[in-house]
Amino acid sequence: YTLNNTLTISGRNYDKWKYYLSAGNQNQKGFIPNSGMNRNFLNLNSEIKFSKRFSVDISGKFTNSSSDFIPKLNSYSGILHNMLLCPPSFEINNSAQSSYNGGISDNPNFSVMQNRMTDKNRHLILNINPEINLARNLNLVAEGSYINNNDQSLLGYANGSAVNPAGEYIEYSENMKRFLTSMTIGYT
Repeated sequence: YTLNNTLTISGRNYDKWKYYLSAGNQNQKGFIPNSGMNRNFLNLNSEIKFSKRFSVDISGKFTNSSSDFIPKLNSYSGILHNMLLCPPSFEINNSAQSSYNGGISDNPNFSVMQNRMTDKNRHLILNINPEINLARNLNLVAEGSYINNNDQSLLGYANGSAVNPAGEYIEYSENMKRFLTSMTIGYT
């Protein structure tokens, strides 16, 4: 199933300012046990006119999500790979580990219940764009952006899995921050 919740607020004061704000949550449960995704977000867009010659656009977006998966399809501990190689006589409903195919494939039910993969992501983007009307058809626009991405992943193989019988957990983390600026003079 998928559950979406969103709240949106917008408003304006004639030609002086306007804004749009939305917040929401998406919760999705996968059809494979122990899989799913949860995402929260916040969006903001606004424009403020301080005078006929000076205005500022501000926008931002924040997303926080987490996902639970099973190992990828091409892995010896992945569910699809193991379902395809599983002999018809193999007892699949047993979640205890019992490998087959010469010990290189996991019980598909064991893969779903014991081998884990998790992703957590946080993304923030902020933009500020002031604009100055220098003359009748001449504008100066500055653009500033801040971007922050934080991604974390965890891949786990339980004790006794075909990929790593001793069990293994691999953690990956990346954090990226950027500032971007530009200035443009436009004549219309």
